[in-house]
Amino acid sequence: MTTSEKKPAAAAGAPVQKPAHGTPPGVSVARAAALDALLRMHKKQFRVHLDDALEDVCGHYALAGRDRRLAHELIAGALRNATLLEWHLDRVSSRPLQTLEPSIRCILIMAAYQLLFLDRVGRHAAVHQAVELCKNVAPRAAAFVNAVLRALLRLSDSAAHGAIPVPNELAIRFSHPTWIVALYQARFGDACPAVLAWNNAKRQHFARVRRNPAAVMAELGPAVVPVEKFGSNFLQMLETFEVINSRSFKQGDLYVMQPWSDRVAGALPVQPGGRILDMCAAPGGKTIALADRAALSIDALEVDPQRADSLRDNLRRCGVTCATVHVMDAAAAATNLGRACYDAVLLDAPCSNLGVVQRHPEVRWRVRYEDVTTLAATQAQLLQTAAACVRPGGYILYAVCTMSQEETHECIQSFLRHHTGFILCKEELSHPGQFDTDGGYWALLRRESG
Repeated sequence: MTTSEKKPAAAAGAPVQKPAHGTPPGVSVARAAALDALLRMHKKQFRVHLDDALEDVCGHYALAGRDRRLAHELIAGALRNATLLEWHLDRVSSRPLQTLEPSIRCILIMAAYQLLFLDRVGRHAAVHQAVELCKNVAPRAAAFVNAVLRALLRLSDSAAHGAIPVPNELAIRFSHPTWIVALYQARFGDACPAVLAWNNAKRQHFARVRRNPAAVMAELGPAVVPVEKFGSNFLQMLETFEVINSRSFKQGDLYVMQPWSDRVAGALPVQPGGRILDMCAAPGGKTIALADRAALSIDALEVDPQRADSLRDNLRRCGVTCATVHVMDAAAAATNLGRACYDAVLLDAPCSNLGVVQRHPEVRWRVRYEDVTTLAATQAQLLQTAAACVRPGGYILYAVCTMSQEETHECIQSFLRHHTGFILCKEELSHPGQFDTDGGYWALLRRESG
């Protein structure tokens, strides 16, 4: 699923055609929508979330219910297992997959995922559907796709106990770029395979109940289950679509939020009447969690106007009136809002997102090694602004949902070397899955009073 290669040639001389909106004859609506969404993500170099890409195509295919769930499963499975599936396909293909046009590669990868991972999908039906889908995209490649997938079927049938051997190389077996595997190995040592396996597991979504827990449970029923290890107010969502369309969600009785994010928000000391700066606030989960803890005055910043609108919508839905949304670059906060005037600053900084790959499998294909250095420079600049905004005796909570050395411990140590008036109170690094939730890093800093 890499995007850095040169524009490849179409398979078997097939002309490249964009998939038509709507469902091609003989193809299930879920598969057509999944291919469309995958190609949109590929075209945008995976700078769009899986859920957003699927939402973009739902209207074209009238996708809902069971078809929507299958489309999501196919997209997520292709993203999570792309390298491994390409490795299997290359063993039976007359052409390396990296040389094929993206739509043909996506069709083959989705079909291979169904053949090798989804027991509930009929194997020959999956091949037939892939061929029919190919006829709509690049008709002259259909015979090639059919031959490759039938060869993969034969290979699977001949394997001992029906299981095709997988390579020992972690980057192939778990479908992560080699630089990410090396980063996890450097940070977590022997736990690296467990981290990679966690990233490839089906994602888990949670919600924090803000009020009326009995009414929330009664309404949502089997769509959620309590998760006591994260606190009595956390639920795991088994049916996300049902939750976000519920009355409880619409009236703000619960907020979709990962336990790790709530843990971060809880690490910032706040007192009633305190003035808080949330420097990178959208979509608003931590802002709402802070507002729920005490009567505060919060300035919530977001540079993107559209995301700022979403932030306002979430605050309004949850009835949070103590937060004011400002559309501005967080780096300008001290200039625009004042220096040394906040009791606490929350900096949930933009980062490489390597702690949330389970929920966002496209991250592994979007982030590049060089992005880490660029992001670390941005984080350093934002920390400098946070230092200018916090009053003597106040706190800065720095958080990133990643774990590269440059974006975590080294970033804080560099800050402390250049800002002698601050002390490190506590820091925490957790790998993905360590607490059965996202991974990330946070550090609590205090500005000395003297």
